[in-house]
Amino acid sequence: MYERFGQEALIQEPDIPEEGEHLWDWFWHLSGRRMQGMDGPLALTYPEIKAWSEMTGEIILREEVAVILSMDDGYLGALSKERAAQRGANKRP
Repeated sequence: MYERFGQEALIQEPDIPEEGEHLWDWFWHLSGRRMQGMDGPLALTYPEIKAWSEMTGEIILREEVAVILSMDDGYLGALSKERAAQRGANKRP
């Protein structure tokens, strides 16, 4: 989206170590199916992760759940900052 409008993205994609690539993939798979609230995307929940694991057959360790939830917190925090910056940019004449 940013490239299309000639803007620089405020959220930069991090370098993911090879050992964590599966977590990155899992996170984006889950994130793409998250619920939306009045103010935007809602946080991923334990029941959603459990259902995803059961339905896909992916075995997910509790440590991996913690990492995915931490990634989600970071994602939602960055998204909130980006939206606030966009609102501020839209208010300028």
